[in-house]
Order: sequence, then structure tokens, then C-alpha cells
Amino acid sequence: MAKPATARRWTSRCRSMPTWMSSVGGVLILLIHMQSSTAALKENDPCRHSGELGVCRRYSACKDRLQNRITICSYTSQEAIVCCPDAGVPDNRYDSDDRPIWGQQPQQTAVNDRNARIAVKKCNEYRKLSYNRVTLSALTLTPTVVTYEVPKCDNIVKLIVGGNVTKPGEFPHMAAIGWRRGGVDSFDCGGSLISDQYVLTAAHCYTEVDGELPSFVRLGDQNLFREDDGAKPKDVSIEDFIRHPDFVRNQGLYNDIGLIKLVRPVTFSNFIRPACLYDQLQFTVDTAVATGYGLTEDHGDRSDELLKVSLNIYDNQLCSR
Repeated sequence: MAKPATARRWTSRCRSMPTWMSSVGGVLILLIHMQSSTAALKENDPCRHSGELGVCRRYSACKDRLQNRITICSYTSQEAIVCCPDAGVPDNRYDSDDRPIWGQQPQQTAVNDRNARIAVKKCNEYRKLSYNRVTLSALTLTPTVVTYEVPKCDNIVKLIVGGNVTKPGEFPHMAAIGWRRGGVDSFDCGGSLISDQYVLTAAHCYTEVDGELPSFVRLGDQNLFREDDGAKPKDVSIEDFIRHPDFVRNQGLYNDIGLIKLVRPVTFSNFIRPACLYDQLQFTVDTAVATGYGLTEDHGDRSDELLKVSLNIYDNQLCSR
């Protein structure tokens, strides 16, 4: 659907935090010559690779430094931990006679989806879109085959925050909530795609603009009113808007949360992918990234482009003072 040249600009009301992003693809099977395995070692432990001292690192952080031989330290649920050549590492972890051998693998702790909350189950499901399954096998008479996941690299975008313009596909969960009046589109709220048919947003976004309620959601866009921004947006009609039952307009921000049900499931891509819902009671990070198409400064011009900014997170006790 073409983006109209004239339309009301964005009013920044709803913000969302990004999570994970990458690309969609198939299964990649690799057969790699393993020199040895140090499967009992953890990340950042000292190790030996081809007789040289090294440090156990994630494969994705070391693959550019490896040749055709890989020494496995251990495995995580996401990728292998390999011995990365690194000079200056003290060799006091083990003697050559008691090095672990290929075939010793640690027990992996996986989330039991059967007993997990729905948010965790869906996050585990959607995260598979961001990884390739890679199979490693040593060239021995009785090789041990291990499959793990590595991040796909065709859509990796470095996060640089501070009120900057985003890049296409950097926040594929971002949704713009639209009003359509007389063939003219306007966007007065935002949200986050959290499944193939639901968008998390604010309850106050269900409001009339010039007598019209929001009627559609735009996904995967970078600039709302340009077609040469490198994005591949999709407009999807709204089937239902579910507000928190205790939300009361104009009485503070309590319970200001809602769900939008789309008229049909959407197809995921590099530009459209759901965010993971945070499922813990406490935050373990100090900063977050807010995204939106809002004001570039107080009382300034509005932006048609998706912007990002880094925000500090404060605990409830500090906020309630």
C-alpha cells in the first residue's frame, strides 16, 4: 500500500522497548574439522588451541580468528564456546595429560516449555527465527555430532542510541497505529508486535481523532511517509482493541495498557518480527531503549522517521519519593 504524500504527522504517545532482532532463514549444516574438545571449560576460561594459549569465547565473537580447526570448550543453549587464540593467558588450568577429550559434553539447561508461562514459550518460539541451526562433528572414526544455534548475520544492526534515527529493520517489533480519514493516513500512537496477530499498546490510544477510531496498524516501517527508506512495511486492519478493564481516561497513567488484535496473522520478515515480553518481576538492567515517531525536542518538529533514545531505569522506591 502506497504511503500518501500528505497526512497528519505522528504524535508520540506510546513507547516500547526493543528486544531481540535478526533474520529468517533455513537450516545450515556444517561439518568442521575439530582438533579437540575442552568441554568442561566455561566462557572466559583459559584453554589451548593448536598448541597455543587461548580463552574460551562464544563462537560468534571468535569466528573471524579461527581457521579450519576449532577447539570446543563447551556449549550454551545458543551457540558453542570455542577456544579463541589469545596471547598472554596464564596456562594454569590443566596439564596436557588431563585435558578433557572430545565427547565430554556438559548438561544443558533448557526451559521446560510445558510448564513455562505463555510469554516464555512464545519468546522461545520466535527467537528461533533469529538463529541458524549448525551441526558440528569431529572427523574421527566415531564422531560426536552436536547441534547448536548461531545468530544469523544478514540483518545485524548496531544499536547506537541518543535520539538518533533508526535503520530499517533495527526495531522490527515497532508498530504505528493509524487512523484513516478520507484517504489520508495519520499516526497518533505506537506499540510493539508481540505475536503474529497482537500488538501491545496503551489503552489511551483507543480514542477518536476527528470522529474516527484507529483502524489499522503499520508494521516494519522506518519513515511513515516515504517509500525510498529501505523498509518493507505492511498495513493490517484492526479487528479488536482490548483495553485494561480498570483504565480510566484522564485519571493518571494507571492501567494504561491495551492489546490490538489484527484482522489476520502477519508474516514475519527482517522488518516485521515480535518482541519478547519481559517475564521477571524485577529489572536487571539500568538502561532501556525507547522508540517512536515523535517529537525531536520539546515543542519542536515531529519526526516521520522512527527514532530511538536511551533511557535510565529507576526502581519504584526512588520513583515514589
